[in-house]
Amino acid sequence: MILNVVSIQKTKKNEAALMEWVNNCENLECALSDNYVVSIDNDFDSEKFYTENSRYRKQWIDIYFKSENMTFNLLLDLCSKFDSSVSIVSITEWAGNQRSCETLCLFPDGEEYFSAKQSGMTLYSSWPQYVKKVFPNWVNLDSI
Repeated sequence: MILNVVSIQKTKKNEAALMEWVNNCENLECALSDNYVVSIDNDFDSEKFYTENSRYRKQWIDIYFKSENMTFNLLLDLCSKFDSSVSIVSITEWAGNQRSCETLCLFPDGEEYFSAKQSGMTLYSSWPQYVKKVFPNWVNLDSI
């Protein structure tokens, strides 16, 4: 299982469409399915699956979900749908004494501007800053 946070930059230009999209959980389910992302144990109907946050002087919608896999196409789809920067932060391993995580950030045109991957971290390793910024709203990082 992979823990994911997809962040979509909210702008004046896309705010109405983005808020309408995230307020209907079927839109996220369709986006995951259309991009071949296998969702696990997500109850989007009964849980709040997104939050609005401010980071780096910009507004972001952070969408939380669990999956078996992740595809680059989902991020490209969201970039084009909202003409916005999009990023994903994933925790891919946290069982036993190993931790792994990764991030990928895209400009509105789908071009990558940041990517990082850490694997083989131990329980005594601190989570990278890019994980700490988005996960505390959903997962207690000290407990995994």
